[in-house]
Amino acid sequence: MSSITRQLALLAIAAAAVIVAACGGGDGGSEAGVGTGGSGYAVGTVTGFGSVIIDGSAWNDSGARVQVENNPATGPVATTARLGQRVQVEYETEPDAKVVEVGAAAIGTVQAVDTSVTPPRLRVAGQIVQVNLDFDAGPVTLFEGYASAAAISPGDIVEVHGAPVLTGSTYVLQASRIEKLAALPAGLVRVQNVVQQFNAAARTMRLGDITVSTATASVLPTGATIANGRTVTVWARPPAGGGTTLTADFVRVRDLSTNTKPSDLSGTVTSLDAAARTFDIAGVRVNAVTAMVVPANLALANGNFVVVRGSFRSDGSLAATQVRIRRKGATPGFDHEVSLTGPISDFVSLADFRVRGVRVDASGATQRACTGNNVIIGNGLNVEIGGAIVGDKVVAELLFCR
Repeated sequence: MSSITRQLALLAIAAAAVIVAACGGGDGGSEAGVGTGGSGYAVGTVTGFGSVIIDGSAWNDSGARVQVENNPATGPVATTARLGQRVQVEYETEPDAKVVEVGAAAIGTVQAVDTSVTPPRLRVAGQIVQVNLDFDAGPVTLFEGYASAAAISPGDIVEVHGAPVLTGSTYVLQASRIEKLAALPAGLVRVQNVVQQFNAAARTMRLGDITVSTATASVLPTGATIANGRTVTVWARPPAGGGTTLTADFVRVRDLSTNTKPSDLSGTVTSLDAAARTFDIAGVRVNAVTAMVVPANLALANGNFVVVRGSFRSDGSLAATQVRIRRKGATPGFDHEVSLTGPISDFVSLADFRVRGVRVDASGATQRACTGNNVIIGNGLNVEIGGAIVGDKVVAELLFCR
């Protein structure tokens, strides 16, 4: 384990020990429907590798099953976690991950691109997608297959990862990763968002900026019910002619009330009631009345990107024991936006190589242990990278040669 990753892992273990002792367990939940009531979860964004790093905390994934559900009819399939993806880590003992479930917020055709605003916006499968360029506002958008949003065209098929943020009366997806695809996985559009305008009689609901018909859908897990405010994942055939309604084949309802271990959830603070210390993140109501805010010198505010640790209740709300406000350089674990540990591959120059599949530009990085002792920076050399996402790559601030 690298020194950067080791420090993150120790931080995660220490924080977990304090929080578990303080809260004594509780209810929990599942984002994708995997796991049992004896599991805890961390739902967030992949911000690095060595172990898999989720929102700055390291999880040992050496024995984990990494999977994605492209089609509920055939079940989850093995995959590889990638930088910027929104994932759910299931664990029984921290920090050892049991399952890492990859869950895109939208997979479908780009319907519109607006680069006249800063940051740019897209419309994908009826979802408004907001590109993010500010790390303190959330994970910066990483592009794969594009250099930037300017290269995206209507008609492209993309996979978008991110978290819903209530903007006005609509949940907008704040993107942490946008990847160009050659085709729809299993031929299905995927949308994951918070249910609005549910009509039980008509069997319709609103997800983002699109109407979804559930009249012929299989609702999962068996016995689950759709309701306003719940997060659901929908799989559907692409609408003919790019229409404004999806006819769902499957709807998976997230259940946040069955687990017995602490869980983590990250997202952007909205609808803050400062007096009551309640707010929403990613469609979940959070009660932070007894929570410890970290760092202590920062105050909760709408627009903060936070990682909340706590216990889910039977109504789907989250009783927080800790709220970690993410600030680069101010919050433990975030000296760098991204941490990568592994061997160099695809080396072209110091400005163009890959680590763990991630493109890196280290031409301006501070180097440590990279000179002398016959060190040659090139393919196969084990390195640690600390840096920031810029477009389709990580610009390294630190290059440590191991």
